[in-house]
Amino acid sequence: MIKSLPKNLLIGVLSLLCFVNYSKAQDNPLAPAQASKPFYVGPIFGYNRVMHNTNKPSIPLALDDVPCPNFENGSANGFFAGASFEYMLGDAANSKSSIIIRAMYSTLPSYFEQQGDDLPTTVGIVNQDGSVTPTEAITSINYLNDITYNVLALDALFKFNFINAGNIGLGVVAGPTFDYSIKATELNRLKLVSPENAALIRNEEAAAARGWIYPDDDPQSLIFNEGDILNSNGIRVGLKVGAQMEISFPKFVIVPNVMYNLGLTQLTPDFDWRVNVLQIGVDVRFAVK
Repeated sequence: MIKSLPKNLLIGVLSLLCFVNYSKAQDNPLAPAQASKPFYVGPIFGYNRVMHNTNKPSIPLALDDVPCPNFENGSANGFFAGASFEYMLGDAANSKSSIIIRAMYSTLPSYFEQQGDDLPTTVGIVNQDGSVTPTEAITSINYLNDITYNVLALDALFKFNFINAGNIGLGVVAGPTFDYSIKATELNRLKLVSPENAALIRNEEAAAARGWIYPDDDPQSLIFNEGDILNSNGIRVGLKVGAQMEISFPKFVIVPNVMYNLGLTQLTPDFDWRVNVLQIGVDVRFAVK
């Protein structure tokens, strides 16, 4: 028992020395330990300027003798809101690049309008007593389509800052976005614009055979479709490129950004219908170690 004491004592002394040396190395300001690498999470929100491009006929199932322009370019305003996750690449103190994952709810609506030719058409002229007299007149008709398109989007972006000056960073981002459609509907209709006191001559039987509807509260309109966009794709794939500024504070970063979201897939295979978006937003990211 006595002979074993020197050996145990030596092991204990060596262990204590190792611990002391490790502690000094940790606390030595001339040889600081590598800082743990933080990641960033936080909310995002912003504005969508949405542009739809297609060649969709303004009248579905149009008759051969009915002139029918195509919808081509439509636009509207939307928004997005969600959350982001950023992981810095390389040394935390000097990193200029990162991987950013952003998940959001995004609205991508549109409004199409095409003016038809002014043609002689039989319409009902509404008299002062409320009676309607069928009359041939030069009419002006607008073709309209209101699009509601809402998605759940997931971005996978690579960021590179080419300027890091103090608490300000300026860089570029690029990467794919994957959108899951949760609503894709349209209100496709025509509207009799002039004469102002005219109403459409209704043919309820012919309209019903095609699934068209004359609204009871609007004698100047005919609805071709009010509901789901036929054969719309459930997934949209896009490519995002943009620029951002990082304004750093002790515990969080504010990131104003602008990105162009180019649609790579079609909204529906029936037409060459693509959705592109200019997105202006702000990310707020909190450092988490």
